[in-house]
Amino acid sequence: MRARVPEKREVAKGTLLVLWLTMTEDASWNGETRRIAPELLSDHLSDDLRSYAYLVAGPPAMADLIGETLHAAAVPEERISADRFKNVS
Repeated sequence: MRARVPEKREVAKGTLLVLWLTMTEDASWNGETRRIAPELLSDHLSDDLRSYAYLVAGPPAMADLIGETLHAAAVPEERISADRFKNVS
């Protein structure tokens, strides 16, 4: 899986960083190839990851894993919202 970072912009109350996970074997891919982890977030935001609000959306296992990653980075529970959903066929 590779993280696509298509958009980062300043908004009225802070920074909006949009990350998409995608699976690709495309050799021409020049975007992020790291897992969404504190190091990746710090590279795109700042070192104080606790100061941001996070919305994680995706399959339950992925949302839970990202939530655990944010908790390990000392992000308070009240700064994390998750929308867990299953693929709809």
